[in-house]
Amino acid sequence: MSENTTNHQDMGKPHGSHRPSGVENRYLMGGFENTQITDDDRQFFDSIQGDLCGKLKISHQDSVLELTGVRKQIVAGVNYIFSFNVNGQPHEAKVWQRLPHVGGHQVTYVHHV
Repeated sequence: MSENTTNHQDMGKPHGSHRPSGVENRYLMGGFENTQITDDDRQFFDSIQGDLCGKLKISHQDSVLELTGVRKQIVAGVNYIFSFNVNGQPHEAKVWQRLPHVGGHQVTYVHHV
């Protein structure tokens, strides 16, 4: 290969990277990861149901929210993307849970999917 020829398989790899051809990265840095729903996830989801209903402009007392999935991204705290049903209709919400020493959370979006 001449000096002016680009090997497209090596583009984007750091100099000296020796990842075998055809081997993909297992995780995307900074990306969301699908995870099993844990008891902590359920507890956090239960604690924010009133906020989610408020964003959806529905009555929390008249609505049944059922958690069906969760994806997480570690940031300065944890970003959650919750998949859930509201009275049987699929929805999704992104919620930022701040670091424990700061506390609190912020609902970034909630929408019907």
